[in-house]
Amino acid sequence: MRLAILVGLMLIFAGPAWAHVPGRSWNMTRMDARAGNYILEVLVLPKVPEPGKLSEIVVGIKDSQTSRPYDGGVTISVKYLSDSSYVDARATKFSQGYYEITRVFDQEGEYLVRVSLESGQGKFATAELSFRVAYSQLNILLLAVIAAIIIAAVVLIRMLLGKRGEASA
Repeated sequence: MRLAILVGLMLIFAGPAWAHVPGRSWNMTRMDARAGNYILEVLVLPKVPEPGKLSEIVVGIKDSQTSRPYDGGVTISVKYLSDSSYVDARATKFSQGYYEITRVFDQEGEYLVRVSLESGQGKFATAELSFRVAYSQLNILLLAVIAAIIIAAVVLIRMLLGKRGEASA
């Protein structure tokens, strides 16, 4: 019974370690912008994308006056800050007013994302925002925390088992 309680406590304290899992709301960069008459909510998942790993850029778009979701074409373009041109990607609509692209970033550093909305007669409304791509230092810290929790649990279990052995003697 005590072992089950200890394992449960370990899982409770190790829970925050799962904050790095993609798709969790606490693991994203959120930026707000305007493009013409529209309000944009741009989400980069994970919060700090790692080079060579799949990332998502999600854009929620609504009319600033009516709050109606945008229903038109969206292009999400990304470039490394020092590059001269953007790489365009036609965004996929996955919900009313929400569009996304997936991307693997080549290198660490600052990137710009440009969201272009088709606003009729071939005109575009655009917004530009920056975000950072970096190798995660969290993994080493995460492993150290998990190792410390496991070591503490093993020591505690040995102490409890040792006391039980002394009590029965």
